[in-house]
Amino acid sequence: MRKLSAAIIALLLGTLAAWSVVAWADCTLPSTPNDGYFDQTWAGAGKGCITFVGDNRNATTTSQVTKIAVTTNGNLLVAGDTSSGSGSWWIGELTSQGAFDATFGDSDSSGRITGCQMFLPGGCPTDGRFDFLPQPDGKILILSNRYLARTNAGGHAFDAAGVTGGLGHVDSQFQIATPSGMLFGSDYGALALTAGNKIFMAGYGFQSTVSADNLFGVARLDSDLSLDTSFHAATENAVVYAGGEFVATGDNDEAHDILVQSTGRIVLVGTKGSDYRLTRLNTDGTVDATFGTSGVTVLPPLPAPCTTSYFAYVPYHVAAIDRGDRILVAGECYDNSYITVVARLTADGMLDTANFGNGGFYVNSAFAACPSLAVRPRALAVDTDGRILVGGTCDGEFGVQRLRGDGTLDTSFGIDGLAHGRFDPTSTLDEVDAISFDRSGHPIIGGWTRIPGQPSQQPGVARLTYDLIYYADFDSIPRGCLPPDCN
Repeated sequence: MRKLSAAIIALLLGTLAAWSVVAWADCTLPSTPNDGYFDQTWAGAGKGCITFVGDNRNATTTSQVTKIAVTTNGNLLVAGDTSSGSGSWWIGELTSQGAFDATFGDSDSSGRITGCQMFLPGGCPTDGRFDFLPQPDGKILILSNRYLARTNAGGHAFDAAGVTGGLGHVDSQFQIATPSGMLFGSDYGALALTAGNKIFMAGYGFQSTVSADNLFGVARLDSDLSLDTSFHAATENAVVYAGGEFVATGDNDEAHDILVQSTGRIVLVGTKGSDYRLTRLNTDGTVDATFGTSGVTVLPPLPAPCTTSYFAYVPYHVAAIDRGDRILVAGECYDNSYITVVARLTADGMLDTANFGNGGFYVNSAFAACPSLAVRPRALAVDTDGRILVGGTCDGEFGVQRLRGDGTLDTSFGIDGLAHGRFDPTSTLDEVDAISFDRSGHPIIGGWTRIPGQPSQQPGVARLTYDLIYYADFDSIPRGCLPPDCN
């Protein structure tokens, strides 16, 4: 009897091992007990992922998912850019169970809208990459290199009545300083909401009378998308500000992400060349000199085995904040191949050398699933327990790593810390470019897949299995680990 039990156990272990090797190759396979696999209760029984055309009016366009957000009713907004014209945007709304909500957007019941559709008959705008943000009232803010717009609550049209000028959109540039100081939202800009539902827009700008170099810039806008001139109404170095702030963190730099801390202070994350730069503003818009060094943090040289300083990957949102107001950024370096790097800063902008990774950095391990070691990050998110998900690539597949809150790889996730696979069983190349957590605590990953016979890139979205751990709100600084490692 004992031998039979051992044989059965060996057979079961062998079956699970086989599943763990191939489960990511086909999202219709049976689920496994491991964390970080396709959740096959989502998007139709036995599935767990969907692929689709982003531009519902043009099936020949290429597109990808670059951002995911959760709405107030628990639905999911997924969005990306397309090859329509010279590049535009699309937004779709999924129910919590992964089906397109036919009441959203276009009249064709596809559950999607596109920039080309919204701007017709005025033509298809060449918007490039963009950021979007759902408001609590269901309306959606959209920022591109040309426009700052807002849709109505159903995504059926622009909010013409609620936006100054009566068109539902304004130019994504604002004069925030006199003499001439223009802030540009840019195609890599970002949006955030204040507790009072005012709008932050970050990008770059310059003071033409002082310097032509790009500077970090942020503006605060009223609900009608006009400049809130009560924000940072001050004079600095003979420059009169009203509505925003410029911060010099180097020369020719640009803000790509906005993180709002629990204190209401604003952290701008961006780049100067290929290096990360960060700054923090007080709630009144002035630079917070207690952050980093005189208000600015420049990440130091990367640790071994990195042989290059290339770190930031700016087209995507790779910065996040945890419940302890600590700041995380992800990027890549090079050592014969591309390597994931994650850095954590304290709430006050100092590299967290004592409590995170190796001197404040995590550098990815060698994964058996990625023999060429090409593990490139494109998305970052933090769960309620402080664990960190980093999405991107694993050679020709997509990959998602999970780190504990101390900056070490969580090998209980996926296969030895890495979940990898494809959005479609026939695809030849996949990537994760966005991660968010739905209302149930499951990770939602989005990106693109390359399916033979289809446009070169189609969006893919999946929900992963997860242990759904949640510590009480009074645990203000997440521990980032599970029993038996911590209690």
